[in-house]
Amino acid sequence: MALVAPVPTVSERTRSGLWGIPIHWHFLSLDAPTVAVLWAWAFASADRLHPSLITLAVLGAGTWLLYVADRLLDSRFSPPRDLRERHFFHARHRHALLAGSAATGVLLLALIGIMPAAARREDTLVFAIAMLYFAGVHLPVVRVRRWFPRELAVGILFACAAAVPAWSPVLSAHSQLAAPVLLFAGLCTLNCIAIEAWERPAPSALSITIPIVAISLAIASIALMLIPRDRKST
Repeated sequence: MALVAPVPTVSERTRSGLWGIPIHWHFLSLDAPTVAVLWAWAFASADRLHPSLITLAVLGAGTWLLYVADRLLDSRFSPPRDLRERHFFHARHRHALLAGSAATGVLLLALIGIMPAAARREDTLVFAIAMLYFAGVHLPVVRVRRWFPRELAVGILFACAAAVPAWSPVLSAHSQLAAPVLLFAGLCTLNCIAIEAWERPAPSALSITIPIVAISLAIASIALMLIPRDRKST
């Protein structure tokens, strides 16, 4: 899932100067980890929790590795008609990205060794589900992507991963943040559906899905705001 608007064709002039920073940030797959860390911090701040900086670093590094792997696999095995410039960028710079991924992987393993145990357990579960996603999307023998929407899987995984730093320190945070995280999963799914519909040259069923999901999220958000929160016992 890309959380910065995809750019099918980018001129050299557009890439230069300050305008080129967000474009290259997207091409380097740095947009998704940035958004994940910011949302994790927002979840924690909303409930007055204090996530570990190490846990946030694990979230950022792990998200970047997964996105780079996803785009490298897409660029290698997907039909050219399904690829965009971000995939071609990863294909052109495959060796550099693989070297960067190896270094980031070593750093990630070191951080996992010293991160809080509760966050490690939950991140392990999220990672296991992410591997099932990769198998279902990229292994031809599985072909889950034909009957399970990829956008929904990415939205749920991204939201759960972003929630780990906020709700792992305190067990009660799971129930307190369940509804916001669920809404965030819907927002992530909507983002993926919108990008997929935008990048398709012809109209598809996804275009009809966008307003339905958007209206549902708006109604759910309003309902959540109207529900009074229980006061924490002193």
